[in-house]
Amino acid sequence: MAEDEITPLPAPQEPAWGAIGADFPLWQAKEAMAQIEKRIATQTTTLGVYETRATTLLGWLSAEVIATVTATLSRLVSTAPGNLSAAAVVAMALSVLIPAATSAFLLTRVFTPKDWSAGGADIGWLVASDMTEPSELEVLQAFAQAGAVGVTTNDAALHAAFRSLTLGWRWFLAVPMSALVVSLFVLAAVR
Repeated sequence: MAEDEITPLPAPQEPAWGAIGADFPLWQAKEAMAQIEKRIATQTTTLGVYETRATTLLGWLSAEVIATVTATLSRLVSTAPGNLSAAAVVAMALSVLIPAATSAFLLTRVFTPKDWSAGGADIGWLVASDMTEPSELEVLQAFAQAGAVGVTTNDAALHAAFRSLTLGWRWFLAVPMSALVVSLFVLAAVR
């Protein structure tokens, strides 16, 4: 390239504003649907996580209950001498079983049937809709409105599931503390 040649500069480009004017409402409806789909996918994943945690805790609770019932029955039917009365053995067992049952009740509420939205609108509505001269925009707006209601419904279901999971977890944590406190009182009374 010779020194006296001038390289032309690229012409300034107009900024890309995306959909504007009459095209904006259609873009807006499509974007709303995309955001609703992402939100519902996240909500569904979150519900699955809550259910997995509840299942894990229920597994631990079942082990605690089986061990407690087995130990209690074994002690009650045992002919071996011991310092504990049947009432003391039952009291110690109940110190595990009552908080465990409360925890299990709360944790199983995570699995109760829910009013849950999978997104979009009723397919039957799409097929049977008798809109006069419908447009893609109108249909997408109707889907987005239904999807927004679904997101709100799912949020309420997630809140209820989280509350049950949290309360169930707290009662789960109370099991060993309850057993310890009652056992200490029983053992102190025996001495």
